Amino acid sequence: MNDDLRVFYGWVRRSREVLFGYCASLPPEIYTQRRPDFGFDSIRNLHVHVANCYLW
Repeated sequence: MNDDLRVFYGWVRRSREVLFGYCASLPPEIYTQRRPDFGFDSIRNLHVHVANCYLW
């Protein structure tokens, strides 16, 4: 694997780690709160969408 690709993937992994750490700190009612003005209605639903994209 190319060294640049390794560095880039490390950044992606770290940013995901930070994001999921932040989300884990949110109260469940905030994480799942539905907001029609937010893409995919909630943070949880956005994560479901991203996970489904990875599965494809």
